[in-house]
Amino acid sequence: MNVELGPVYALEDKKPTRAHANNEGHILFYDPIGKWMSGPYHGWQFRQGATHWCMLPDAPPMGATLGELRERMFSAWLVQYAEDKQLSSKQIELAREAYMRGADNA
Repeated sequence: MNVELGPVYALEDKKPTRAHANNEGHILFYDPIGKWMSGPYHGWQFRQGATHWCMLPDAPPMGATLGELRERMFSAWLVQYAEDKQLSSKQIELAREAYMRGADNA
């Protein structure tokens, strides 16, 4: 993935605000040790010597968590397994617990 950054601003000319920050509240600023660093849009105030900043693209959306993926896998398995069966909610809960324990040990 290629991303082009916007213009670089001198802190003495323009200060970043929340409107300049990405979806995580970060900008890119030039640190006094000679490196570009990402951090909170107000973080330049705490870095003595920071001279420049630019906007960062939004972070990509997070994928499903491991728990969500396991729940989807369990649901798909349950649909196949219970196709011709009548399962009580207690049986389904026990099956979920056993399935998740097996997934944790895989």
